[in-house]
Amino acid sequence: MKKVSFVFVIIICLALICVIFLHNTFPKAKPIILPETYDIKSITLTVKEENKNYSDKKVIENIISALKSSKPTRKQSISDNPPIDIDYIKIDFVLSNGTNTLFIYEKDDKYFAERPYTGIYSIDKPTYDLIKSIYELI
Repeated sequence: MKKVSFVFVIIICLALICVIFLHNTFPKAKPIILPETYDIKSITLTVKEENKNYSDKKVIENIISALKSSKPTRKQSISDNPPIDIDYIKIDFVLSNGTNTLFIYEKDDKYFAERPYTGIYSIDKPTYDLIKSIYELI
């Protein structure tokens, strides 16, 4: 009986070590940081090299508000843009002091927002659909 208890304790300890190792090896991205609405002069949405510019503050507020619900994932962003086999929408927030870029896309029936070299965040389908519909309406 003591031997079984000892083996059980060893298995639990190894499982905890594995969980700690995986948690530290693949940390979650930091929460998404978006520009303040009042700092955004316009947004440019790009799909397959076609740019559309939008400067309506109400729409910009809706997009920022929807993207704030993004949740960090353990996936890492390691390039300037998502893989080429993914259809994505590039969002450039045009600010007075530069541009802030974010990509949104669908992959395996899940929706993501990706900030290059910063992190990949999960978004919900309504957020994706909102931004896609704005692009199609412009």
